[in-house]
Amino acid sequence: MLIKTRGIILKSIKYGESSLIQDIYTEELGLKSYIISGVRNKKKGNKAGILQVMSLVEIVAYNKNSDGLNRIKEVKAERVYQSLPFDIVKSSIGLFITEVTRRSISQNEQHASLFSLLHDSFIHLEECSGSISVFPILFLLKLSSELGFAPANNFTEARPVFDILEGEYQKADHRSEYTISVDASQYLYSLQFEEFGISEHFKVPKTIRLELLNKLVDFYRLHVDNFGKIKSLDILHELFS
Repeated sequence: MLIKTRGIILKSIKYGESSLIQDIYTEELGLKSYIISGVRNKKKGNKAGILQVMSLVEIVAYNKNSDGLNRIKEVKAERVYQSLPFDIVKSSIGLFITEVTRRSISQNEQHASLFSLLHDSFIHLEECSGSISVFPILFLLKLSSELGFAPANNFTEARPVFDILEGEYQKADHRSEYTISVDASQYLYSLQFEEFGISEHFKVPKTIRLELLNKLVDFYRLHVDNFGKIKSLDILHELFS
């Protein structure tokens, strides 16, 4: 059975002389693994440029309704990036998004709103001309909502401390290895319901920004099975320190 769908490339591995095995989050089928043959075959045209991680593509693929590898018959770029792959900050955030997403979702798990979130994230990164230092925090908050474990909406003056294990705000005297500082918790709550565009205007002190980034990754590690280490987090630390 052939199916046509948009997709976002989350992972890519070279296979043989001219093929790739890719994890693509598709609009119609969720996360699927595909083998793409002849990518670097000169006679068929070199398509490696449009098959990079983070690329937005349109594919025609064979669907076997299984967790195994499927084959892609046709592929073309939905949009060719002009800035994202060439801007070190944008591309590093983009890689962070793909790594977190790939570690958070299961094969064949399909949600139209999740595809929209990922698609909008890369479009915003591509088009943004201002500061995007808060963007990774916004993305983590929005993705956690899609996955069903977003921070609770219970921040008050009496409950100003966020606990990443409980997933909710606690009393001021609540302290453990899982709590975020009072100042960082207030910024977290302020960002919970904001859109991506706010990242260009919302100023967060560097120390708090790094605390939120680290704690939110730990938040995922506590609530997503086998989440593991996010290698691209170290790169963001270097860029934003």
